[in-house]
Amino acid sequence: MALLNILIVYAVYLILVFVIAHYVNLFSSKSEYTRAELTDLKPLAGTVKKKLEMKYSPAFVIVSMLITSLVGLLFSLVEHWIFQSALVAVLLFVIIPMVQKYIMDRMVIASDSSIDTFANIFAKYCNFIILGYGAGYGAGLMYYWSMTREMLFIWFALNIVVVTVILVITAGRIVHER
Repeated sequence: MALLNILIVYAVYLILVFVIAHYVNLFSSKSEYTRAELTDLKPLAGTVKKKLEMKYSPAFVIVSMLITSLVGLLFSLVEHWIFQSALVAVLLFVIIPMVQKYIMDRMVIASDSSIDTFANIFAKYCNFIILGYGAGYGAGLMYYWSMTREMLFIWFALNIVVVTVILVITAGRIVHER
């Protein structure tokens, strides 16, 4: 039952992140809005689906999201303040794009080396690594706090806000290619 609860929280949290990213992009790109733009979320689902199908392999997206979500979930359940803080998510958000830029600058297209292939895949899917870790961490933290209440609510709220901001920025990068 706990796994089902975590999966529901994970799915709702991920949808909420993409909806917030949609509205952040909408409000930052225009100053006047129609009623349809503010209420209709179908273009968001279509845009996300189209971008994922055009640019990314669904198998790699699912695998990278699954692995990093599991790591984020496990980190959130460890009872130590470092693991129950947004510190790891912030570090991933800062370090992974720098590593991606380094890899992209030195990208090897034709190589028999599996390390070069792994590096190219990592560079292409790094936003999904951040998104997966953050969503898994956020879902796990929400579940942990709701079931145990062993951490202060302020600590929980601060970390969820930080992780949500990171995920909204990352979702914006994925959907709007920033």
